Amino acid sequence: MNAALADGSLYVRDPKAFGDKSKALADAQAALGKAEDQWLELEALREEIEG
Repeated sequence: MNAALADGSLYVRDPKAFGDKSKALADAQAALGKAEDQWLELEALREEIEG
């Protein structure tokens, strides 16, 4: 998605595709952030359990 959005002419050629890809990228980044937060919580629990 980053590569597609890096194409400076995408917005001019197809504004809807640009918007769709921008939203999809934002959604994917949000999901990644949530997954990273969950991983950190689980890692902290593992460390607590292991002492």
